[in-house]
Amino acid sequence: MGRAEGGGIPRLRDQPPRACAHKGSKVWRYGGDRYRIQTMLVLTRKINESVIIGGQIEVRVLACRGNDQVSLGFVAPRSISIYRKEVFDAIQAENRQAASPAEAALLKMRDWLTHRRKR
Repeated sequence: MGRAEGGGIPRLRDQPPRACAHKGSKVWRYGGDRYRIQTMLVLTRKINESVIIGGQIEVRVLACRGNDQVSLGFVAPRSISIYRKEVFDAIQAENRQAASPAEAALLKMRDWLTHRRKR
């Protein structure tokens, strides 16, 4: 068990330190062998209120359903792709897998290069 930064409450090493998410100051994200801090702006919006991102993207709150679901509307140039995070993560994982050569292909290439050098 380690201690959260600055002493405080003991925590397991694989758990993130606690952060005050509703204040908008820090978000703890797992990045390999440790957690890193990312700054996050947290805003409160009512239905039909918007946020503008980069002068080109408008995000509007359309509806709130219960305590756990919010409908958002996006207005952006067609050149900007908008994905749900879980879909984006799946696409990235597939791209990484497709970009990495298969082990069998690497072994075949190594054997071909070794054979070619012996000539």
